[in-house]
Amino acid sequence: MNTSTSGAGAEAGAIAADAVARLADVRLDWRHKAVPATANGTSHREFLSTAPKLEDLQTPLLTLDAGALRGNADRLASWCAEHGVLLAPHGKTTMRRSFGRNS
Repeated sequence: MNTSTSGAGAEAGAIAADAVARLADVRLDWRHKAVPATANGTSHREFLSTAPKLEDLQTPLLTLDAGALRGNADRLASWCAEHGVLLAPHGKTTMRRSFGRNS
């Protein structure tokens, strides 16, 4: 991980933007828990074009504030750089559920 404060946020933003862009055409189905049943079969892009309101979604629902998340990630990278800490980002798979060969 880049531990410099100037490049860490920009690098992470580029990675996240690319990942989010790829999701726009994914079709909504049973895996998308908070999405209303009426959106089943539409893409993320199509669903979002209807301008759904938070109250239209089912619970449980996780919402993230992109600005706060980015600020927290930048602050963590800055703190690590200031203290000589190197991060080893990784994913936890112990709670992951498998629903087929490609999941």
